[in-house]
Amino acid sequence: MVRRRLFSYKRRGSPDEAIRTTEKSEQMRDLLGEHVHEGLLQNKRIEWDAYRAHVSDFERERYLGIL
Repeated sequence: MVRRRLFSYKRRGSPDEAIRTTEKSEQMRDLLGEHVHEGLLQNKRIEWDAYRAHVSDFERERYLGIL
């Protein structure tokens, strides 16, 4: 029995790159369906934007004194 790989699990450079790759993936679109695929992408974009906007305690402690 020959197994066919459906997806490549190569680590992406950033969540943004993973989102863009998923957006272009016909396999994901076919697997999830158009409605779920678009909802997933929308949610991941919101999640990524919130993550990028968050300032951690480490960043505040380290960089606030520089400003």
